[in-house]
Amino acid sequence: MNNEARLANADELNAAVADILAKRTTREWLNTLEPLGVLCAPINDYAAFREEPQVKAMDIYANVEQPGLGSIPMPRQPGLSQTPQPSPLLGEHTKGALKALGLSEAEIQSLIDARVVQQRHTAANHRN
Repeated sequence: MNNEARLANADELNAAVADILAKRTTREWLNTLEPLGVLCAPINDYAAFREEPQVKAMDIYANVEQPGLGSIPMPRQPGLSQTPQPSPLLGEHTKGALKALGLSEAEIQSLIDARVVQQRHTAANHRN
């Protein structure tokens, strides 16, 4: 069989493989295939990835306090030891970003008044 024939029957092939794979757990398949030298690995969702022993050993995630959400796990940046910072709140950096793009205070206020953009009012952005 060549690739063209395989592609012509891809739907049937995928269905047949899915039926076979569904009969065992991922761990059972790995335990069967790895000793045979088959290169294989689980395809993890986000939660399963975070539970992988190597991910835990490398301390890839840090719990970060995100306003409005509480403590959430965030990945550290490779090669950096610092803890990730929370994501900005909606509108937290609106004025600064628009100023950096060259808009005047009047233009920015016009966009805010028209509700095209949002501006979060905090003590931090009143300093800008």
